[in-house]
Amino acid sequence: MNFTDYKSEIANIVDKLRKNQIAVFCGAGATYDFTGKSWKDLFESEFEINDKEEPNFYKFAQFYELHMSRSYLETNISNAFSKKVTTTNYSKHIKALLQLPITEFWTTNFDTVIESMIENETQLIPSVIYNSENLVKINENKKYKVFKMNGSLTDTKSMVITENDYNKYLVEQQVLFEQLKRELILNSFIFIGYSFSDNLVLNCLSEIKRSLPHLNNFHYRVAVKDTEHPEFEKIEKRYFENSYNIKTIYVDDFNEIDDFLHHLHQLYKEKNIFISGSFRDFSTEEENYANKLCKALVEKLLDNGYNIYSGDGKRLGSYIISNSARKLMGLSEQYIHNKLTIMPYIDHTFKHKPAKDEERVSLIEKMISNCSTSIFLYGQSEEGTHSEGVLTEFQVSQDNGLNVIPLVSTGFSAEKIFTTLKENNLPYYLERYENKLNSNDIEDITSTVIEILKEINRKP
Repeated sequence: MNFTDYKSEIANIVDKLRKNQIAVFCGAGATYDFTGKSWKDLFESEFEINDKEEPNFYKFAQFYELHMSRSYLETNISNAFSKKVTTTNYSKHIKALLQLPITEFWTTNFDTVIESMIENETQLIPSVIYNSENLVKINENKKYKVFKMNGSLTDTKSMVITENDYNKYLVEQQVLFEQLKRELILNSFIFIGYSFSDNLVLNCLSEIKRSLPHLNNFHYRVAVKDTEHPEFEKIEKRYFENSYNIKTIYVDDFNEIDDFLHHLHQLYKEKNIFISGSFRDFSTEEENYANKLCKALVEKLLDNGYNIYSGDGKRLGSYIISNSARKLMGLSEQYIHNKLTIMPYIDHTFKHKPAKDEERVSLIEKMISNCSTSIFLYGQSEEGTHSEGVLTEFQVSQDNGLNVIPLVSTGFSAEKIFTTLKENNLPYYLERYENKLNSNDIEDITSTVIEILKEINRKP
């Protein structure tokens, strides 16, 4: 996939991701890599439809119900989509989506793949909303929400399967449709594996366009290229954009969806900075300097559009977090969500565990998974030497491909990290800044950090 063909679209999506203004709409294609089933697969064994080009599978389901009975139809669907998600057998597309800061999933699928993947990957149980009555679950204090527009296998009576079901559904579930319209107005949707053949979303977007003709909110559909009909593809692309404000991003095949989502994640991470460090035994003067340095650093980062991630490094962590929070409280801009992410990962059970304890390393990896760069300050151990915990965070950062910026003048682990980097070929983005990173002038140090980050982002 040539990402440069969609530079503007991708930039807009990443910007919306940073503002928590992206939702995803999954059709059958989004989980086909796990289920291996499509609507057509459900019917072709009883109906000879291998060569029948009929996009309206609600109609096929209606025929099927007349031919086989409703209970047989429901049983067939339940059997087809009842495969359980496991740690080794899962949907790669949904896993890639869960790397992104997306917490709202909409789908026309009956299966429980999305909610099961959320639970497996995040250890969080989502709110599942599959009819108007369930909308009260929006107030549940849960990070993830899954809206199942066609009902759920867990309640077969809720499933919208046939043409008759669909026609009744448009009336009976009007409140759920209003919620979808609201989200289409407030957020940008990424449509994955969704054919738009049921007009469910397009009808909502048509109404929005009539009611709010000047609303400049775009959505994005990821579609597989139609190499056999390139002219039709061009017309279709204009149709979606002009009629429904949906821009199209083409991939060569469905496997490239994961590459596209991974690319979004890499760009999203560019502005996310993890700050690591600790100190134990400082004089009042040294501690005052450390606080001023932390304050200047986080303010400079926030002023330049960066987001801060921090754990609970001994004493230093509280300076990073409190100064960041104070700065954010004073901002006039409405959007401050995701500017500061606090990820404490050490509790009393770790006190006597080694720095490279497997569980501890796993938690560090989780903490930095959304970051592109780690900045290291101080890193003093209880014995007054370098902190093995901070050095472990440096090693984990390197192993996970993060850029590393040690503030050498703060000493301890930060100084040792720079020495280690220098012994193993200093990264290109640090080569010109050794003297500045050794400075004790706070303004000089913080300005150098911004220069280095800009140099990192300039590299193609």
